[in-house]
Amino acid sequence: METIMADIKLTLSQHKCISREAEHMEEQGGLLYPLHTKPKETEPGCWVYFILRGHLVARAKAIEFVKLMQRTQVCDYDGKNLWKRPGWWVKCAGMELPLPSPGGFRGFQIVRGDEQQRFEWAFDWLE
Repeated sequence: METIMADIKLTLSQHKCISREAEHMEEQGGLLYPLHTKPKETEPGCWVYFILRGHLVARAKAIEFVKLMQRTQVCDYDGKNLWKRPGWWVKCAGMELPLPSPGGFRGFQIVRGDEQQRFEWAFDWLE
């Protein structure tokens, strides 16, 4: 029986500018995003859908899941130093921006069922 890889949806902090985040991701070759644990149903190559202020604003491919053992300093798109805490992170690359959002939600969850089709539809124009 073939297992279907799940995708992830991640809520971004309210201060993010998604177009600048996408540019920064491309310049850096990928960016890390925090996870409260390593998702069991996902693997590198799954989509990570980004939610900002309750709306789908972008997606990117998960390149790898990384467990940081100590605090790590990085720079955000404004040049501000940030500290990444120890724990699980997903490294994403190739951010794409969608057509208008198919709906809003709150939180971080696995993408399931009908929602998968709605999320994929938002990016059909890229193919």
